[in-house]
Amino acid sequence: MAKFVKAITYLVDSRPPDLRNRSFSIRRFLEYGPALKALRAIGTSLPAFQELLTTPASKILNRWFESEPLKGTLVTDAVIGAMQGPNTPGNGY
Repeated sequence: MAKFVKAITYLVDSRPPDLRNRSFSIRRFLEYGPALKALRAIGTSLPAFQELLTTPASKILNRWFESEPLKGTLVTDAVIGAMQGPNTPGNGY
């Protein structure tokens, strides 16, 4: 999890590339400093990182915790202000 936090920090703390620019390409994006740093931080854990970002919070919590009161407490981070339920794909992070 620490490497995922590090990768996201690189992306959140940087200016995103301009996707409207006609010269934008995936290759150029990967050469973009923060994106490259994030990929290096993730390393071979890219499938797990992708799952964390696209999976519902309920699935992540069910995998790691057994206690319903604890899961109920933790799931509030995924739903408060998001206007989504705990089973909505993409709120696992």
